[in-house]
Amino acid sequence: MSDDVSKLKAGQPLQGVTMPRKVPTAPTMPAPAPATPKPAPVAPVARPSGPTATLGPSQSSRPAPGLPRIPGQTSPTPQPAALDPKSQFSVPETGGSTGGTSRRPLIFLLSILAAAIVLGGGYWYFFIRDSEEVVVQTPTPTITPTPTPVNVRLSDIFPSRAATIALPATGDALQAFLNSYKTNITPSLGLFSQIAVTDANATIALTPFQLLSRFLINYPADINNLIGSDSAVLVYGQQEAFTSAGKITQAAAGAKRLVFITELTSPAYGTLQSWEPTMSNDLASLFGITHSKNPDPFLSTDYQGTSVRYKNFTFPDASIDYGILSYQGKSYLIMAGSREAMFAAIDAIRLFSQTVGS
Repeated sequence: MSDDVSKLKAGQPLQGVTMPRKVPTAPTMPAPAPATPKPAPVAPVARPSGPTATLGPSQSSRPAPGLPRIPGQTSPTPQPAALDPKSQFSVPETGGSTGGTSRRPLIFLLSILAAAIVLGGGYWYFFIRDSEEVVVQTPTPTITPTPTPVNVRLSDIFPSRAATIALPATGDALQAFLNSYKTNITPSLGLFSQIAVTDANATIALTPFQLLSRFLINYPADINNLIGSDSAVLVYGQQEAFTSAGKITQAAAGAKRLVFITELTSPAYGTLQSWEPTMSNDLASLFGITHSKNPDPFLSTDYQGTSVRYKNFTFPDASIDYGILSYQGKSYLIMAGSREAMFAAIDAIRLFSQTVGS
């Protein structure tokens, strides 16, 4: 022991086993450090002869003084290479003003918010909205009873009766009718009255077209297939008259016009228009017109929705007017000896229709 102390004082190495120093190394980092030159191999150091000294616990942690430095070695223990901080962490670059990576989190959050709104709205629309009870106050409808159709006849619309004319069994039936018509019938101005025309010893009045046949007046035979069960022969008190210059004036006292109304089972416009070339000549005597005053064709007009065909001789106070009027599901053919009588017949039927419906 004293030898070892003396050797230490003299700076000589102690005898015994040399323990290498263990230096803790830093943990290996992901990025390798730059390569360092490999130190040259260390030459073996000759150990001096002599007894081996045993180190105490406090001396085993540091090198013995006076150890020679190994050539080419700058440090007894190699130090770990410095690490580049940039190689350990990825720092995102800041995007520009046109929408870089810094805007992605905001866009992502907005997308989530929009999706939540859409899903919430859809859930409300398809599940919650239909389950809500909505109370709607519906007014109680007023039921109007459908009126029972009334079987109205022309005798109800034109109840006034002028006279009954009985035709002779022999002789000129048309002339016999005209004589009685001119002398025995005086209607009120602007009003209609029925005329019952019968054959001798008969009580049933003739229909308008039966009367034409009895007077030997030509007309299209096809009309007989279209005639219904209701008809009337009327006289109208004419009020409108015209001077030779065409100015309207008051009709002379006792002026009257003949009117025929016949129910039709189907429209007969084509058949009636086929009669127009000879109609004014065929009806001239019965309607009191002069055929030669107007050789022109019939014209058309419209009155209260009813199409009217007419021909004046020379003015509307003496004419042949005809048209088909629809009334309560029926069709009526109206033929009149003046414009005023034609329009008055249409008005009378329509006015009666309004009275019945009220």
